Amino acid sequence: MRPRAGALMAETRSKRLSIIRMITFVWLAVSGLQFVIWLMMVLIGWQLLFPFWVYTVVSGGVVLGALWIVESRRQSPHPSRTERSE
Repeated sequence: MRPRAGALMAETRSKRLSIIRMITFVWLAVSGLQFVIWLMMVLIGWQLLFPFWVYTVVSGGVVLGALWIVESRRQSPHPSRTERSE
């Protein structure tokens, strides 16, 4: 017996959300680690170094923000597509 299309779509959507959440967690962990390393370098050296972690935070944030936006629009269909024109 084959599962219904709605069940398959819900399962696929759930997998996509899990993957995006995992990528977000990894991005946050790496960004946090880079910030801590930078902060230690600043405190040990007593000089304000260029915050190299900004590249990871900004570029990763832009990519993840785009992924979340695309996924949220994929989940909720546009109202004009669901209404029938008469």
